[in-house]
Amino acid sequence: MERTMGKFSLLIMAICMISLIGAVDVFAAKKKRGKASYKTADVANGATLSGTVTLKGNAPGPKTFPIAKFPQPDFCGGVDTKGGERLLHDVSVGKGNALQDVVVVITGIKAGKPYDLKKTHVDMDVCKFIVAGGPSTFVGVVSPTVDFTVTNNDEAPDAKTGKVIGVLHNPHSFGIAPKKNPSTMFNLGMPEKGKTMSFKKDMRKIRRAPVMKLQCDQHEYMQAWFRSVRHPYYAVVGADGSFSIDQIPAGKYKVVAWHPILGEQTQEVTFGGGAKESIKFEFAAK
Repeated sequence: MERTMGKFSLLIMAICMISLIGAVDVFAAKKKRGKASYKTADVANGATLSGTVTLKGNAPGPKTFPIAKFPQPDFCGGVDTKGGERLLHDVSVGKGNALQDVVVVITGIKAGKPYDLKKTHVDMDVCKFIVAGGPSTFVGVVSPTVDFTVTNNDEAPDAKTGKVIGVLHNPHSFGIAPKKNPSTMFNLGMPEKGKTMSFKKDMRKIRRAPVMKLQCDQHEYMQAWFRSVRHPYYAVVGADGSFSIDQIPAGKYKVVAWHPILGEQTQEVTFGGGAKESIKFEFAAK
């Protein structure tokens, strides 16, 4: 009986050791994958990609929200409001049907020019998210290693006391991945004017989602969108729908054009040393 129990104990120990080794291997594999990040390297005779993004057909009208149903309607109705409706222009076009608010990303590049994105900043101004520092105020980029900051610039008279106080905003971000339900990345009330919050730690969660949506839980019409990037080979199109990306290492890559409402398109481009390539994307109105 004792010999049988001894063999049984040895069997259990062997199983535990195998499980432990397997767990260590999985952890090591995950750690190794985590190290496969973008690296800075010399780009000799780099290529350049330029292009345009347009909309086929007529742009849809803005989304509308009854301003009286949300807090501080008098103050928040100071911009983008018509006939008691707050307007959200989430598909915007310029001259020649140039499509705005598009991010273009070249995927598959592992090493190249320096990646100098340090921070993405958003202001809350007259109940509107404004993405700072880029050609678009509605769309920007984020990264797992980049700081994400939000500042509340709003104050208005209190409806009961008349005292001027900060307007409560509640920036709520969602990570959005294909075939998965949106997941909260951060959700925090910011009631004070002049208050800035950093959500750098929360940006790690964007590793599991290529897109982030920002919305105010107090004012639903306050929205902004962000595409996740891991290297500097991206561009946010200008008001004329144009973009340019330089110092591209020679090779064959996929070029993705993404719009938060109209989806994304992909084209494959081969870049030779010093080549100047051009590309066009055309989205259809939904």
